[in-house]
Amino acid sequence: MLEPGTRWLDCLLVSQRGTIGSLPQAEAEHIMRQHERYRRSYLRALMYSVWYDLLERRCFGAAQYRGGPAGKEYNFLDSRESFLERAWGRRFFESRRAALPALAAHGVVFEREIIFTNPARLERYRNAQLLLVMGGPTTAERAWRRLKCQNIWSCNKFYHQPAVVKARPNLIALGSDVPLEQNSQLINYLDNHDATIVFDLDNVRPDKPNEKLTFMLDRYGDRVCFFHTRYNSALGLGVRLLCFAALIGTADILFIGLDGMKKEGVRHAFEPGKALPNWYHAFGKGLQRRQYVVFWEYWSQLQRQLGFRFLNLGEGSESNVSSPVTSVLSPLSPRLREKLGRRKPDALFLPLKSWDAGATIAVELNGHSGGSPTPAAPGSMAAEDTEQKGDG
Repeated sequence: MLEPGTRWLDCLLVSQRGTIGSLPQAEAEHIMRQHERYRRSYLRALMYSVWYDLLERRCFGAAQYRGGPAGKEYNFLDSRESFLERAWGRRFFESRRAALPALAAHGVVFEREIIFTNPARLERYRNAQLLLVMGGPTTAERAWRRLKCQNIWSCNKFYHQPAVVKARPNLIALGSDVPLEQNSQLINYLDNHDATIVFDLDNVRPDKPNEKLTFMLDRYGDRVCFFHTRYNSALGLGVRLLCFAALIGTADILFIGLDGMKKEGVRHAFEPGKALPNWYHAFGKGLQRRQYVVFWEYWSQLQRQLGFRFLNLGEGSESNVSSPVTSVLSPLSPRLREKLGRRKPDALFLPLKSWDAGATIAVELNGHSGGSPTPAAPGSMAAEDTEQKGDG
């Protein structure tokens, strides 16, 4: 558990389950007023941590639920104790099953942090290792293909990035904005690779025919899974996929391309020129910072409970807003950071044809066992490194 006084991304942990830590003397009075106002607005605040944004001078935390007074700044659908029993749990799932009965044809699992379907299909990832490749700029900047992992996951319009296609991801998560039926690049990939296909349950509409999802279920049947995490925020599909990976029992989780956004625009590895989302225009980087703080705190709690290990392969990049946090929770070793390297600036966001194919990386395993409350030892992920051919 994090101690009061912890500072992440210009935010201060003020209290943990009602225990208040030391405060900056110059701001202590204002922080306490904000803390009391927050406690009155969020009745469960004292059951969790309460943070203070040092730049925008306001409190926030894990007690902000969807549909409550937080508005767009919610971090979870409900409390862990109430998730399944209230509106966002079983009732939400059953309303989606009524609209799309085939979604649960291969079974469903209900847990306190997640609901997911087709558990037999997901068994291959239990106690396994995976690399999740997302669309942030570090996916195009760094030589992640030099790492040989048991499983590669990716998402959305991954098929626009040749290096990801050549890595042959065996799980693809698709958001609601991805075309399906008429998408020849996606369909060709799925027809020729036995990849698991994953959708957030939010994609199912109870008031519409769900034609795109019906098409996917008809075509790919028992390869399709749906998931619904208690964690839910504006940060998008990538962080929910990380939660999904942890909650189905994955042992080692590496990820690249979870970088965040900046006001000058999105530097996207899959969709160059992609527009900033509406929430960023409305609330800016302050909301992003606060939501990453709550996410990483939740992630560290999951790590203690479940015992997985993780590495942020984008750590240290100017594009990667979470580096100050992940470099404390589970830092990359200097050797691994050097070997991941950086591609030439003029090669960013172009087809990846200039990888150093002759390099071999050795990632040292130094015996760290996941689940310890202490940070993971640097570079302690069990990634097997071999020479990659072609563009890797």
